Amino acid sequence: MNQSLFLESRNLFNNPPVPYEDFDNAHNYDELFGAEKYAYNTYLHYIRPYLTDTKNKTIFDINCGKGYALSTLKSHYGFKKCIGYNSIQNMLEACKNRHSNVQFYRDFIMSKQKDADYIFSIEAFDNYNNQSALLLRLRQALASNGYLIIVQSTTNEKVLLNNFSILEKTHGLKSLYHNEISHDVFTAVERISERSPILSMVYADYQTKFNYNTEYKIHVKVLQNV
Repeated sequence: MNQSLFLESRNLFNNPPVPYEDFDNAHNYDELFGAEKYAYNTYLHYIRPYLTDTKNKTIFDINCGKGYALSTLKSHYGFKKCIGYNSIQNMLEACKNRHSNVQFYRDFIMSKQKDADYIFSIEAFDNYNNQSALLLRLRQALASNGYLIIVQSTTNEKVLLNNFSILEKTHGLKSLYHNEISHDVFTAVERISERSPILSMVYADYQTKFNYNTEYKIHVKVLQNV
C-alpha cells in the first residue's frame, strides 16, 4: 500500500492492524501485557510503511511502559537492537527482569545511545521538564534517514506544535505525516471498552478528558532525519 495513503487512512483506531480481541493467538502473554496491546498496534501502524531489512535496524522507545510491546516487536521482527527507557525506577527494574531481548535505561536525555533507525515517543513529552534538551536529544539519537514517531496528548496545543516546529526548523527533520487524532482515539476507547476490561480501565479517563476539557488534543507526528 502507498505509504501516504496508509498513514492518511487513519485505520489504526477504526481497524487496528492486529485486532484487539484476537491480539496474538500464537502467544500466551502475561496479563500485564493488557493495555500494551494498544502500544503494539501503534508501533505496527506507524512503522509498517518503513519496515525494511529489520535484522539490521535499531529501535528506541523513550517511554516504554512495562516493555511488553517493545519486546514483542523485537521477537516478531528480529530487529538488531531494541532499547527502552523508563524514568520510574521500579518499572525500569521490572522491565529488565521480564525482557531479556531488550536493553533498558532510565534517562533518555542522559543516554549516549544513538543511531536509532526508529524512535518512538508515545506520551513521553510530559516526562521531561527540559523540552529543549529532549528535542535536541531526539535529533542526535536518530540515525541518518531514521524515523521519529511521536504520539502525544496535550492541553496546550500551541506548545506541542511549537515543539514540532523546532524539530523541523531548528533540528532539520523532515515532516512526513501530521494528524490530530483525538476523535479517533475517543471512538476507539468506546470500541475497546466493550472488548477488553483491562484496556477499558486504563483508557477510561479519556472520556472525561474529552467531555470536560475542549483543549485536550492528541497529535501524531512522523519525521525523518534526512
